[in-house]
Amino acid sequence: MNTHTAGQQRFQVAENENGRRLDSVLAARHPEVSRSRLQNWIRGGAVTVSVDASDVAVTSPAHRLVAGATLTLTPPSPGRAELIAAPTPPLAVLHEDEDIVVINKPAGIVMHPAPGNRSGTLSQALRARYGDEQMNLGGEIRGGVVHRLDKGTSGVVVAARTARAWRELTRAFAEHAPERRYLALVCGTPSPARAVVRGRMARDPNARQRMTLTSGKGRESETRWRVRETLAGGGAALLEARPSSGRTHQIRVHLSACGHPVIGDDRYGGRRLQRDAEALLGYRSERPLLHAWRLGFRHPADGAAMDFRVAPPADFVRALGALGGDVDAVTDSSEGGGR
Repeated sequence: MNTHTAGQQRFQVAENENGRRLDSVLAARHPEVSRSRLQNWIRGGAVTVSVDASDVAVTSPAHRLVAGATLTLTPPSPGRAELIAAPTPPLAVLHEDEDIVVINKPAGIVMHPAPGNRSGTLSQALRARYGDEQMNLGGEIRGGVVHRLDKGTSGVVVAARTARAWRELTRAFAEHAPERRYLALVCGTPSPARAVVRGRMARDPNARQRMTLTSGKGRESETRWRVRETLAGGGAALLEARPSSGRTHQIRVHLSACGHPVIGDDRYGGRRLQRDAEALLGYRSERPLLHAWRLGFRHPADGAAMDFRVAPPADFVRALGALGGDVDAVTDSSEGGGR
């Protein structure tokens, strides 16, 4: 049983959680929060465990839980700087109702406040639009956003506006139920034209800002992709990618591992491949050319099918045209949605 009051959350440890690590259980219940952030919360005293009506602060992420115990999670209050909604581009709303809002996120916008990005985020724009109550959804200043796109990725995002919608959408994304499709301009042309990439993903031990596929401990990931169009005589390609999991930087890591990184992706691109792509384009892309063009999910209130599609932005279309691609084929991807 779960209860929530003013950001504080209490729930009972289930039988199937007996003996599991505290951080593992919290990560399963809060997939929208990174494991490292949960561990920092635990070490900072944000979690107490109650057994026989006695609350004890637990500061070890590796603490083993006992079925029937009650956990209380009190996420740290955000700093004042994080609460100030700095000017952001107007929200491009595709759909809104009393439970959800669906947005076409521009490239260059960060989802949530974080070190180095304290203002001008999507969650702050949502707070400015809907009020302070929006920031309480999720136990921290997430603005009701239940999944994420990288800063440089454009496209469709859904956010909850009620606690019910938050619970249902969070569960759906944790179970990888929504259908997500991305367009990517990549270096070279993959062969075969269709493939599946699977593997465990984890932080790169040599560069913590990067993710990597690993043979050791990591979280399972899977991306299916197909070539939609061969470009520039095989020097580039337009791909459609369908991730069935939602790991950080997943599509970018998977395509890079296949030898076909996203054009403009300095973090995972490989210098030589990116130089070749720049030569084909005639200029340097300022961001990874990755766009979330379609999102399908069940409405959290009545289960109705929702399907949203949005054409890529001008910089993506410009690059596709420079590579000799069929611009009409992507710009005709009509915005859609509804029940």
